Amino acid sequence: PKYISRQFLDAVGYMHHRKVTHRDLKAENVLICGVHETPGCRLYDVKIADFGLSKKHSKSEVQTPGGGGGTPSYAAPERFKSILDPHHVFNEQVAEFWSFGVLLYLLLCGRFP
Repeated sequence: PKYISRQFLDAVGYMHHRKVTHRDLKAENVLICGVHETPGCRLYDVKIADFGLSKKHSKSEVQTPGGGGGTPSYAAPERFKSILDPHHVFNEQVAEFWSFGVLLYLLLCGRFP
């Protein structure tokens, strides 16, 4: 789990550095593409898929009014508030770290929080 979560965070960091938010991070969109065996260690290649809801933000702007969408089980509370109030503004990148927390919990515990 440590190596998988680290690779996932690196990928999300790469997207955020380029002002892209995925907006639907969930287990089904995390692909394990390969395994590298070394003595006493198994390493996985992790990729993120399905960029259908992703958004490219301009310059440093990652605040989004509205912004519904994504999978409710993984969505941050502020995303729900934005569905009810289209003028509510929240940081898309911060909301994606909520999704990461749900993914990590699911990976470690085998169920949703």
